[in-house]
Amino acid sequence: MNPLNAVKRAIKKLFASTLRFVELDDENSYPEDKKFVYPNALIQCVAIEKYALSNKIPFIFLSKEKPITVKLGKDVYEAELTRRHLRTQGYYIVLHKMQEQ
Repeated sequence: MNPLNAVKRAIKKLFASTLRFVELDDENSYPEDKKFVYPNALIQCVAIEKYALSNKIPFIFLSKEKPITVKLGKDVYEAELTRRHLRTQGYYIVLHKMQEQ
């Protein structure tokens, strides 16, 4: 077994369990688009709801104001609006799994 592949699998598993990525609609993603609308909290909540419904994940919003907090399945996540890399301009949402208290 290649140790590098084992490390890659471990990193992928770690990120898959602690992060989720939610795409926004085009008019909320790309600032250079003429129809661009900044993705405020309401737009982010709608995108998270679409994500959960399309993936058949039960969800409950714990907070719809910043910081947006949502329970997906058994885990609680906090939403963060993130700007894409310079090469691919735009926004997306990263859901960070919160530690149990």
